[in-house]
Amino acid sequence: MRMLQVLELMRAMGFDEDFTFPIGTRRERVRLLGNSVCPPAMTAVVNSLTAGS
Repeated sequence: MRMLQVLELMRAMGFDEDFTFPIGTRRERVRLLGNSVCPPAMTAVVNSLTAGS
């Protein structure tokens, strides 16, 4: 069984192609991705909340 690579995880979560982690080992970057929110999902939430403003 093969683990997904950082770039594959980032693409699956919808991060921009030019997004990079300034520091961190592979393990640390994978952990950060696991604790993050998918940018497209958060964009949709914020747009929904601010649509009535």
